[in-house]
Amino acid sequence: MTVARIGPSHPSSGQPSLSANPPGGGPGGAVATAPAEAERVLALTAKPDDYQRQYQWDQYAVRVCHGMAPADLARARKVAASIKEEPFRARALANMADAVAKTKAKQALELLDEAFAMLGKRVALGKDAFNNFSHAASLAALSLVAAERIDPALVPEFLWRAVAMH
Repeated sequence: MTVARIGPSHPSSGQPSLSANPPGGGPGGAVATAPAEAERVLALTAKPDDYQRQYQWDQYAVRVCHGMAPADLARARKVAASIKEEPFRARALANMADAVAKTKAKQALELLDEAFAMLGKRVALGKDAFNNFSHAASLAALSLVAAERIDPALVPEFLWRAVAMH
């Protein structure tokens, strides 16, 4: 029985894996060509009652959203909305903005604005702190590439929004 046709088998487990970023980089791969199947397989890996597993799922969902956005932005938004950790949800939105920047600039800007607003709100509420992985300012800074792809004139605005989060 085949569980999914989503990507090459993971070397350590032999199980199919979600290939969000194909060799050569950029969004695409199996996630872009079969978004419904990618969503189904991603859902199979979730374990909401296991914090560590959920944390890992959130991180992988970010990559799935990036690969899925060009093919099915609505489905990618749905996956992003299911990410529990807010910083990862913001990162997913920014990655989606990056993935559709050249083809859907208006929607990309909306996604990027939403990501920055989410991060800014965390800072304003005092919920943000460096967790040995990231904090709002660093996640926002990572998203500057998306702003540049949408329109290089947006970079100064988003740069200062990122700096203001520190």
